[in-house]
Amino acid sequence: MRFNYITSAGLDAGLAISTIVIIAALNLTNTKAPKWWGNEVVTSTLDAKDKAINWPVPKDPGYFGPAHW
Repeated sequence: MRFNYITSAGLDAGLAISTIVIIAALNLTNTKAPKWWGNEVVTSTLDAKDKAINWPVPKDPGYFGPAHW
C-alpha cells in the first residue's frame, strides 16, 4: 500500500513514453498501416456512407434495422 502512487506514476509514465516513441518511429519511417478487417470496415458502414440518417422509420416492420441487409 505504501508504494502504490509510485508504481502508478511509473506505469503511466512508461505508457506515455512508449506511446510517443512508437508513434514517432512509425511516422518518421513513413510506415503504412497494416490492412486488416478492423482498419477497413469503417469505410463500409452506414454512418460512413451517410445513409443511416436518411431512412424513415416504418410503422410496424416486424424487425429492427434496415430491410435490405
